[in-house]
Amino acid sequence: MNLVLYTTKNQDEITGKIPENYLRFLMKNPFSYDGAPIMLRVEEKDICIGSVYAFPIQLCYKNSETFTACAGSTLFVNPQSRGKGIAKSLTLKRLDLSKDKIAIASGLSSMSLPLFKKLEFNIFMSQRNIFLKNSRPVVEIFLKNSFFLTLFSSIANIFLKLQRSILNWQRKRIFTGFKVEETTTVPQEVADIVANDTALFRENHTKEWFEWVLKGGFTDDARSTQHLFVVKQANEIIGFYMTKERFHEQASHRGFRNVILGSVIEWGVKQSVSIKDEYLVLDAILSFGKHVHAVEVCSAYANINRFLKKRFLISIGKSNFAIRAQDDSPFAKYSEYKNQCNWRIRPAASDNSFN
Repeated sequence: MNLVLYTTKNQDEITGKIPENYLRFLMKNPFSYDGAPIMLRVEEKDICIGSVYAFPIQLCYKNSETFTACAGSTLFVNPQSRGKGIAKSLTLKRLDLSKDKIAIASGLSSMSLPLFKKLEFNIFMSQRNIFLKNSRPVVEIFLKNSFFLTLFSSIANIFLKLQRSILNWQRKRIFTGFKVEETTTVPQEVADIVANDTALFRENHTKEWFEWVLKGGFTDDARSTQHLFVVKQANEIIGFYMTKERFHEQASHRGFRNVILGSVIEWGVKQSVSIKDEYLVLDAILSFGKHVHAVEVCSAYANINRFLKKRFLISIGKSNFAIRAQDDSPFAKYSEYKNQCNWRIRPAASDNSFN
């Protein structure tokens, strides 16, 4: 078995081994550099038996220091080659590929999560909250395609519509005196709000990062989109949120089929205004169109989770963010990074914003 690294220097060699849209998107990474990693592959007799996309991302400490980490996406091991330590090798290699010997990942599956724990990654958990807009994918699991499917989903949708009406009424009261606008460009004020967050640690979501994510992703499917909204008070940008939409032939192991899932992936507000984070999340949930079946909000914050629970969002499972720094990493001297409470955590971490 050979562990092969493909970088921005030898991207021509990777043609045919990575989807063109993946390569095109990763090459636009604002944190990339000459020789930056793109993909790790384990090959046996020129056949790929394991792989992971690897790319640089920045972390910040107290808004005064930045560190380059190596993020991972879409860890794959051929089922016939499992048990040979391939996933372990691919994961640990990313520590060496990072300039500052840091590896991060998010959205780990139930299969890969034990591996990351065994490799001494720090795992930060967020609660997954679901706002159901159309009951059909759920009812379909039990009734399949039948007359009763249409009947029961129609009845359930009446109650979902009532829920949306109540939330829209609350939203209108909360946002009196504020204006919410979608923007196709990224104002500097959005990145400034992130940069002024008081958490000790965060991913460095700069203006260039927002532009990268807003304009692209790993898929060319027209149903996969990203949207950025700004909140204004007297023409001053005081908050923002970012959303994405993805089509899933199967949305989870529960069997939800042909679902368009919306996600609230980033948000922030100036410290000095009356609008709270949970209010931004509420507005983001209600910003999705009728074609979206459900909206996902993954939050690591108790105040947001309580707020959403009181509005009858459904709590289903957890999402996660994993990080590990080598002992000789300059980042490791800040041992506080191992405590989830010291982080600004958003669903947009690692590859989750564009996957």
